[in-house]
Amino acid sequence: MRIGITSGERPFQNKIITAHKHCLARFSDDVPRELQEKQADEPDKWNEVILVPPTHIFETEFSIDLGDVTLKLHHLPGHTHDCIVGFIPEWGVLLAGDTVETPLPVINPDSPFDDWVAALQKWANDARVEHVIPAHGKIGGRELIWQNVLYLQNLRNGTTFKLPENMDDFYRETHQENLRLMRGFG
Repeated sequence: MRIGITSGERPFQNKIITAHKHCLARFSDDVPRELQEKQADEPDKWNEVILVPPTHIFETEFSIDLGDVTLKLHHLPGHTHDCIVGFIPEWGVLLAGDTVETPLPVINPDSPFDDWVAALQKWANDARVEHVIPAHGKIGGRELIWQNVLYLQNLRNGTTFKLPENMDDFYRETHQENLRLMRGFG
């Protein structure tokens, strides 16, 4: 469910919002539809949400000068086609968003699987990356990226592998859904 990430409320109106071009496209299709569904199910919780689409879009990379450091946004299709990561080279920090999760990533029916794995491998091999901050899960190093690559490759190959024993119910269910979805990927 991306509505929490792609939706905005009044504080974001009239602000610069930078996103990948696919994110902007989603504002004419699935994002409004998903919000309508949520408003129908839980009006008290969602009726105040105002969708605020991106004001600036990019395709591959976009740099933001933050003074002493630079935030480099990179398109990394993964969880969704519009996923991005942020890299702060001066600190060796990769803000991985939903492209990396611990203990395992969430796959959607239209996740660009092969592109996702290839892009993750590129970042996992990038010696500049010292710290990885996923949107969900523990902060770590490049081993978090490799953990996600290995998980995705094992799913793709139908390889049996051991999952962490201390996974919560959400990730147990997510793994079962990921297995189901992988049967549909070519």
